[in-house]
Amino acid sequence: MLKNRFIELAARWYVFIFLIQYSVAKIFGGQFYTQERIPSDVAEKTLANATHFELAWTFMGASFIIVVYRYCRNCRGSMFVMGKKQTNRRCNTSSRHDQRHCI
Repeated sequence: MLKNRFIELAARWYVFIFLIQYSVAKIFGGQFYTQERIPSDVAEKTLANATHFELAWTFMGASFIIVVYRYCRNCRGSMFVMGKKQTNRRCNTSSRHDQRHCI
């Protein structure tokens, strides 16, 4: 039991740290194409020739507000990983009738 709890806690910390690093990379220009950091081949493409990925990454990097919004959403998600485990409320009852719905 203690070993399983340790493995779960280690996995939660790993995911938490990974998500925080991923979020911080957004703020410092590690993910989206910004006006200062756009590859020349992407900058020279027309809309008809650009891929969906290039359009999305260029659009997301065009506004610092969008970058900050995505950063906040990722940080919020990483906090959920560290939060209390969610359980089914019906499963916490002592009634045998209610426990048949528990998985």
